Amino acid sequence: SSDKKIYSLIKKINFMNYSNLTYLFKVLGIIIFLYLLFILDYQKLFSVLDDISIFFLIPYIISNIIMVLLKSYRWNLINLFQGINFSSRKYISISFLTISFGQLTPAKIGEFGKYIYLKKEGSNFQDGLINIFSDRFSDIIILFIISLFGSFFFINYFFGMSYSLISLIYFTILLFIIPIVFFFNYVLSGLIFFKYVQKIILEIFKCYYENLSKILIINLLIFFSILFQLLSLVFLFNVDINIIFLLFIFSISSLLSLLPISIGGLGVREFTFYYFFTILGLDPEIGFMLAFFDGVVFSLLMIPIYFTA
Repeated sequence: SSDKKIYSLIKKINFMNYSNLTYLFKVLGIIIFLYLLFILDYQKLFSVLDDISIFFLIPYIISNIIMVLLKSYRWNLINLFQGINFSSRKYISISFLTISFGQLTPAKIGEFGKYIYLKKEGSNFQDGLINIFSDRFSDIIILFIISLFGSFFFINYFFGMSYSLISLIYFTILLFIIPIVFFFNYVLSGLIFFKYVQKIILEIFKCYYENLSKILIINLLIFFSILFQLLSLVFLFNVDINIIFLLFIFSISSLLSLLPISIGGLGVREFTFYYFFTILGLDPEIGFMLAFFDGVVFSLLMIPIYFTA
């Protein structure tokens, strides 16, 4: 069958021992986290905890739940595009289940557990990949746009470059990237696996084209839920920080958390916040606590919903 051919093709693309690589990635995330625990100023850390305004935990939790519900609805649009019609309760439950599992796995690979449910509905392996990557692609696009937008302010603040000059630099980089993409497309076009990847990308774009207005609105609402979530954290920890900088730091840490170098982004997320808070002249302990709190509370929030689902 076509599924078996695809499985065997993917197995051939094995550059190193996967089990050893996975172990290394897990250990790397823990090492980064332990390093941060070693260098933290615990007197400042406890001072940060003493200043918490616990009331703002409520809007933080609400914004997280809204964000997951929006992602659930977006995923259902992709399902409907593929002719899969889950009930509202089922697609929301599956979303919460897989997002919970994603928090416990490197690169949030646990979210690919959606394929188990898609397969029960008759979806083959290729359609499953299209479905899951379509959903993951949306998250990456949101984070990329936030980080790109935030980088303008960040570069302007630290290097004094005008926004027009930054735009020119980005445009120049884009001009270099485009021919490189076409070159690799030409070189790899004869490979069976590359053709398979092209087919998946084409189907993803078809899905987005047919649901463009709805997905754009949902992604915009997801952005506002992230903004509300971060504002809640700012008031919760009484942090004096430009919200655009915080959005930039959050997007960078979230993108890095998608790399398979830690479990649920542990260590990577905290180090990113610690580093950027340091160069901004803020207490890095606050950055560490913001990142750690965000990761832990979100995971704890998912646990009861996980068992309910």
